Amino acid sequence: TLGGVLGGAIASGVDTTPGRVSFVASTTLWAGVLSRFAAGIVVPDGEHRPETTLLVGGIGYNAGFAGGALLAGRAAPSIARVRIVDLTGLAGGLATGGLYIAVAKNPDQRVGFALTGSGAIAGLTTGWLLTSSLTESAPKAATATPTWQPTIAPAPGGGTVGATGVF
Repeated sequence: TLGGVLGGAIASGVDTTPGRVSFVASTTLWAGVLSRFAAGIVVPDGEHRPETTLLVGGIGYNAGFAGGALLAGRAAPSIARVRIVDLTGLAGGLATGGLYIAVAKNPDQRVGFALTGSGAIAGLTTGWLLTSSLTESAPKAATATPTWQPTIAPAPGGGTVGATGVF
């Protein structure tokens, strides 16, 4: 609840666009997935390996959110650019990981994580470079139209009358 209130308070004072929001969501997702892959490669086998890799993925997820939020204004991507970059990252990961699983006689999980993550990073990088001409439009300036409405509310022994609005 505190995070929701804090996020709403921050968002009310920050100019944003659909492209910037998509960028933050994308960096959050990819950082979580790729950090989990990296943990799956380096964390030794043991009783707590699944929990450790999930913890690292969660940390990466939150770091991706923070990084994306800080970089969104500077990167200023269009929503189309973010979607294309996501697709090229997904294609790169699926191509390398899928090809490895298809040709390996006895696939190793760590090698699969390494190849899939490397392919995804290559796809993300390629997509970002190829879509550099897709820029977003600037955030629209907020324009408040003055409005008002009367209010009536019952109260013990009578009622209250008032007016609310945006000026």
